[in-house]
Amino acid sequence: MSRPMPAEFRIRKEDTRIDLLKKRGLSKIQLAYASRHPLGMTNYFNSLIACAYGVNSAIFFNHVSFWIKHNEERKMNYFEDRYWTYGTLEFLLDQYFPYLSVSMLRTAIDKLLDDRIIIRGNFNKHGYDQTTWYSIDNNRVKRIFDYGHIDLLIL
Repeated sequence: MSRPMPAEFRIRKEDTRIDLLKKRGLSKIQLAYASRHPLGMTNYFNSLIACAYGVNSAIFFNHVSFWIKHNEERKMNYFEDRYWTYGTLEFLLDQYFPYLSVSMLRTAIDKLLDDRIIIRGNFNKHGYDQTTWYSIDNNRVKRIFDYGHIDLLIL
């Protein structure tokens, strides 16, 4: 015999989707994300990178890869013979990864940086701007994974 659900977790007809998410204990950032993306977002990742660096790193790698491809198509953010994407940790968490904590995202990025799978740069126009830029070292990825059709994985 199951116990009745506590009243604060019961779903009422008048509850909105946000009300239901609040009952689940989501943070303010997660609730703001849910209101901006009512259907959520689907994250993809490469299983080889996930095996080597973890799922969070693989998801971040795919994010960087997507935006580099986007920038390449638009001929934007090209510095030092490669395309780049950028974002502060706070921006990335708020806009793309509300399910990660700051330390989880930082760890995921650091794992990729440590093996030089992704590289970090600074192409900000103002010295006070601390936004971090990221790119992918395609040659390094090819060497580490010996992946012949690397273009399917990244650019």
